[in-house]
Formats: sequence, C-alpha cells, structure tokens
Amino acid sequence: DSPALVNPTINGIAQSGYTGFKNYIINGGFDVWQRGTSFVNYVNTQYTADRWKNSGNLYTNVTKESGGVLKMVANQTVPDSHMQMLQGIEDLNYTKLLGKTITISALVKTNVNTVNLYLHSNETGSIFSSTHSGNGELERLTFTTTLPSSLSHLNIYASTYNGVTRDMTIGEYIEVSEFQLELGSVATPFEQRPYGLELSLCQRYFEVLDFNEGEDAVAIPGFFRNDNLVYASYALKVEKRVRPSVSVLHANDLCVRMGMADASSDGNPIIIVSKIILSIGVVGVYSGRAGQGCQINFHPATSTGDDIGALFLIDAEL
Repeated sequence: DSPALVNPTINGIAQSGYTGFKNYIINGGFDVWQRGTSFVNYVNTQYTADRWKNSGNLYTNVTKESGGVLKMVANQTVPDSHMQMLQGIEDLNYTKLLGKTITISALVKTNVNTVNLYLHSNETGSIFSSTHSGNGELERLTFTTTLPSSLSHLNIYASTYNGVTRDMTIGEYIEVSEFQLELGSVATPFEQRPYGLELSLCQRYFEVLDFNEGEDAVAIPGFFRNDNLVYASYALKVEKRVRPSVSVLHANDLCVRMGMADASSDGNPIIIVSKIILSIGVVGVYSGRAGQGCQINFHPATSTGDDIGALFLIDAEL
C-alpha cells in the first residue's frame, strides 16, 4: 500500500501541498470592502470589511486605512465595556484544522494596553494572545494552540477584551493588518493573495450587484410572464455558502424596456434566489404578452439626475 500523505512540519512550519492558501482567514489583508469603507456608530454584529464584523458593546467608527489596515475607534465612553472585531470560520474550512496545531497572528497598533487576539469556541473557551503594550506603536501579536478533534464553531477576534472588560473612552482605537491563521507553531510571513482571488473568496458570503453605471447603462434580458410582470435572471459571480437573503436598494430605479420605450415598475420587485442564480420579477403596467422578450434596466425611465441605480445585496454570511 502507498503511504498516507501528511503535512509535516519543519521547525514548526507546516509544509503543505497547496500554495496560495496557507491563511485560513479570508480578507486578512483588509483589501475587500464591498459594503463601503467608512462606518459610523456601528455596533454588535454589523459587518464592515468583508468577512469582518463588530462584536463589542459600544458604538465604534470603522474605516479602511491605507496599506491594508482596518481601524476601529470607540465613539462612546462606556464603563465595563469592550470593542472587538471577529471573523467566523466556516465549518468546511475549520474541519481541516481539527486536532492540529495552529498559529494566529496579526499586526496591531493601539493606544489600549489590553488589546489582544483570541480564539473562541464552545469546546475551547477563549484562548488569548499576549496583550499589546498600548503605546501606539506597531506590534505583531501571535499565539499558538492545538484544536480539539471536534468543534461546534470557531471565531477569531482582535479585541480590547482579554478575559475582563474595561472602561472604554472615546478615541481609543485598534488598527489591525496582516491577520493570519495557519497550520504549525510558527507565525510565518503574511500570505498576500491576489485581489481578484480574495474578492472571490469573500463573495461566497456576500456580493453586491451594483448596476450604478450611468443612466440606462446596464440591463439584463428578460421575458414577459404576463402583461404586467417581467422576469429576468442573473448569474451570481460566486456560488454562495447557503441560499442567501437579498436586500434591494433604489428599487424604484428598475424599469422595463421594449424596443426604445421604457415603463417604470411599482418599486416592489419579486426576488427569487438560489446559491447561484438571482431572478428578478418587475411589476408594472406594460404592453407585452406572455413569452415576449424585453430587458430590465437598472435606472428609471426618466432621469432623476442622481445617476443612482438599483443595488442588490446578496448575503450568505455566517
């Protein structure tokens, strides 16, 4: 029989047969920000940079800084509180780490001397790195642990919480970059994946269909289901983790075109979505017949002058 293939370690560094995927954190370089790049008064469970969400108990401002940095600033003075950001690791990914030694690391700058990285699951509890000195200088925080053979979930944090809360004050901040989770007992240099690859990894969990490209610039082919209902389908860029939810912004900017004539919709599109396809039903007063072809435009038939098109937020996050 052939010997079993394993991933050995050399000087504590895991030797993998894969290249380009040693980092189990997605968007650890904070390059992808599909929801925007500046967030004011964000609180618990709200996402900012792709795959990262707030998880503290006070209002914070979050911004994208140059050089692949996420900055979180306390916008309240709150006794016995904390601010933190987390990424939940999908089970299909963390099952590859079960029973193995892992190392978590990140570059951190902060004026709070309790800031650390930590891992949490029901089975392990919270496992913390050493804390930052709080001197406002850049420091690499890291810790190594061995995961148990089974987990119900796995969350990774950068936080002011180090086992106890503290009195947070306005202006206290955390800056984080180069966040990495890897096999082995040594924190190796950060893996910088190409932007297009990192974006596609993020879009498994969240995708923005942004048709904001100018007046009537973007359209998709559709067909009349009856004389007042048009359907069109759009292939999502990446298959989603689960069947997603869909939010529609500027729905009134949807209209239907037959030849050169436009007709506005009622602003309440019918959305049917799978993990790979978004179907849009647009209701209005039209002159088509069942089966007739047309197109759905993502700007109003009459220009509003704002050049804002319909946006679809496709959410399959953990």
